[in-house]
Amino acid sequence: MPRIILALLISLLSQQVLNADAIDRAWQTSIEPVTLSLRNKLADAPYTVQFIVEAQSSDAQWSYTTESAANDWQRPQFPKDFNGPNVDHLRPQAYTWHARVVSDDNQRVMHGSFTYPNSESGGRANSAQLPQVPGQLIVDFDTLFAERYAISMLVYPEQIQGGPFLSCTAYVRITDAHSGASAAFHSRQFSLPEAALRPYIETVREPDDAERIRPGLHSVVLSTGDYLHKLSDSGNQTLSFDRGFAFADFDHDGQLELLVARFMDGQRMRCAYSVYALDFASRFECPVLEPIQDAVLCQLDSTSTLNLATQMITNHSSGSAYDSVDQTYQLHSLQPTTAQTSFSKRSRYLLTVEEGATTKNVPRGHYQEMKHHYRYTLAADGTWQQQVISKHKQIKAIN
Repeated sequence: MPRIILALLISLLSQQVLNADAIDRAWQTSIEPVTLSLRNKLADAPYTVQFIVEAQSSDAQWSYTTESAANDWQRPQFPKDFNGPNVDHLRPQAYTWHARVVSDDNQRVMHGSFTYPNSESGGRANSAQLPQVPGQLIVDFDTLFAERYAISMLVYPEQIQGGPFLSCTAYVRITDAHSGASAAFHSRQFSLPEAALRPYIETVREPDDAERIRPGLHSVVLSTGDYLHKLSDSGNQTLSFDRGFAFADFDHDGQLELLVARFMDGQRMRCAYSVYALDFASRFECPVLEPIQDAVLCQLDSTSTLNLATQMITNHSSGSAYDSVDQTYQLHSLQPTTAQTSFSKRSRYLLTVEEGATTKNVPRGHYQEMKHHYRYTLAADGTWQQQVISKHKQIKAIN
């Protein structure tokens, strides 16, 4: 791999010398799948540059505009940095692109083509000198989840973790079979069985023991039953599944939310969980979902205790025997103003009990034993006001 990159750089430097007298002095390297790299060599002067990406199968177009000083590199990433319509993150699509100087004559300085997701970007560099582009690996499941949702994933294996399993970066598409609407999201540390994926991947020892998908488009079908986990509607329960999905109605609005396991991605190497609202409705778009940005839901891990009936969640954080705190939250809800009101705006988990031991803000060699109780009232401005019911704290020496 280092020899390939070195050969590529030597080729590009030679090209720069050969084109020294040309009007177009920009040159490009694109060795990352969706990174468009451009260096300002146009008369060694600053300019405004605009990158245009166009879909080959439609008239869809995306753009990114920025200022570039002399000799500066610009490396926008598609689709993250570009403005335009929604992009399909799961199925490979062909695109063309060009960069132009925004001026009176809008001079083009570079162009190329690529396939997104995870394929080769091309410019004027010799494509034979670029690293081999890995294939695509799609994981589907044999039946619906929660008798309603179809899930498909584009996965990128990373490393073996937790016995015969591979941790993968996953781009997930979830489709509501009732409405036909679908959405997509990105999930880290999604754990999948190595045996199912091994025929389509290989371990590359240099430079960093990475797992590489073999060239081509591959498909794996897994059992939904192995990845669907049931959460009880009553009583306390601890989140304990390491891989897959669970569905629950966190705010009692009749709409299920989705939990996704992130293996060993939490504190102290615990399994962490992301929660997504499944309130996408349009069958004509594929929105990109983000995890619900409620503080307690962002901290869910394999020590969290849920009680869906009482709408209470307890999270545990631990740095040592003297720095171990349980925080219990209860859901406080407002009536949504519209059907599209987000979870975080109509519902919020608020801290009701905090107890344990902490070494924060105490003399060295001591810890604070504490137990606090809170309640909340809704103010006229629509905010929740915290009231302290009881507050116990005692400083103790570490034995």
